[in-house]
Amino acid sequence: MKFILATILLALGAAEDVSVSCNTADVATCFDNVMSIHGRVLDLVPGTMSAWDGIYSDTQLTLEYKYASIACSEEGGVCVWQGATGKRVVFIKDNGGTSTLSRLVIKDGNAIDGGGLYVFNSNVDLILIAFIDNSAFMSGGDWNHGGAIYVFVPNSGNILVNLHGCSFAGNDSQDWGPDVYNYNEWVVFYGCPEGEDKPFRPPPPVCPPPPTNPLLSSQVILQPKAPP
Repeated sequence: MKFILATILLALGAAEDVSVSCNTADVATCFDNVMSIHGRVLDLVPGTMSAWDGIYSDTQLTLEYKYASIACSEEGGVCVWQGATGKRVVFIKDNGGTSTLSRLVIKDGNAIDGGGLYVFNSNVDLILIAFIDNSAFMSGGDWNHGGAIYVFVPNSGNILVNLHGCSFAGNDSQDWGPDVYNYNEWVVFYGCPEGEDKPFRPPPPVCPPPPTNPLLSSQVILQPKAPP
């Protein structure tokens, strides 16, 4: 009987440990692990990403067809995901669940759209993420949007991107949405999560109260401008 139960659990994947601890400096390996199973939990050791190879030539780290929870270690310190010349930092596509990114610095990304993060047809929770010096500005590129974040779904649906206590500094775009550009999805902004009286250091983003208007500022574009 025990053997039969164990076999059933293994078949369902219930016996597999989905939690992984990994080094931020080798975060590309973590993403390889994410590709193997839904619901992977990655606990990152503080540090700066040093891997420059992504699945796509224009992206550092890609989470495709899987969802995961990825956070910098609660022991303290900062996990920095840093872009390279002509590459965005993170691409999340068709994740089939909800991916959560927590306590990270996403910086120095550059792409036609979404220099820091491109969310394609995916539910995503962003918690205490600092987006710094990301850009959507490519030589010869047209219609560059979302310096820090670009959110896109091909057809209107029930896709949701939540930002909790996130901060933006030094992001830029050639056309619209230096910080956030949204196309066809819901993007909702909140203050710091419950129990978070201040964000991690460095850098020191400020946790604002929950806004009465879903727009943070003119930096955030929630409706696309139609091309001529």
